[in-house]
Amino acid sequence: MLAPQVGYVVMSPDQGAHTTMPMYGVPISGFQGHSVLKTRDLLVVASEQGEGTTASRAPVENRPAPHLGFLLDITNEPTPWPLATFHVPENPGDFCGRGGRFGAHAGTGVVLSPYYGKLAIFSWFNAGTRVFDIRNPFAVQGGRLFHSRAEQEHHGFLRGRHQPSGRRSQGSRPRAPR
Repeated sequence: MLAPQVGYVVMSPDQGAHTTMPMYGVPISGFQGHSVLKTRDLLVVASEQGEGTTASRAPVENRPAPHLGFLLDITNEPTPWPLATFHVPENPGDFCGRGGRFGAHAGTGVVLSPYYGKLAIFSWFNAGTRVFDIRNPFAVQGGRLFHSRAEQEHHGFLRGRHQPSGRRSQGSRPRAPR
């Protein structure tokens, strides 16, 4: 049964892989002048918040574990190595107080040029679409909230109003990495 298995990662029991997106031959900034680490094969992993649970203002000890995203180095397939964790805090934004599920849902399965190897994109249930800068996979940046044009129209961002609750937008359309 294990013959087709190339490699594996043992995850925490409160997390699990929902979707994965490999990115091959990603150039690593800051390592181009060295003999190793010039490029790596990376794997973006999303652990889906499941169980049909909802976020609430319940005491922290009564909430389900928030699910996260992960970035693995799969250059040597038999021994994948974790590089980073993608996390979105529940505040600011009061995401748990809004109700609904809070946590990672899925990573995007398609990232094309010019973003391939530069961005990791996740749907984060009631915290929206999140975009992380992975150009330096050893120091991931971001968690910027992306608002589609339709979402901006719905919440009044394009009309100069705030969200219906009076909170300001948590972010805006991310700029393309250079």
